[in-house]
Amino acid sequence: MAVFQIGDNVRLRTLEDWFFKDIDADSVAFLKSCVGKTTQILGFDEYGHAELEFLRPAIDGDYRSHTVWIEQSWIEKA
Repeated sequence: MAVFQIGDNVRLRTLEDWFFKDIDADSVAFLKSCVGKTTQILGFDEYGHAELEFLRPAIDGDYRSHTVWIEQSWIEKA
């Protein structure tokens, strides 16, 4: 497994089905669309999950962010 650091540019490789438990359908659709996209690692939690943020435009032109903490095996260096 690659060693990641805060600030690394990474590509989201996958999201496992169990990850979507208790997440609303709109967020599930958006997060699934993020697979293959790149972003920076913002941090790590106490379990070693990488903190990532993905942005999308809202209807009013502003941006909404989705911050997720995911398994490091689900990302790769970009």
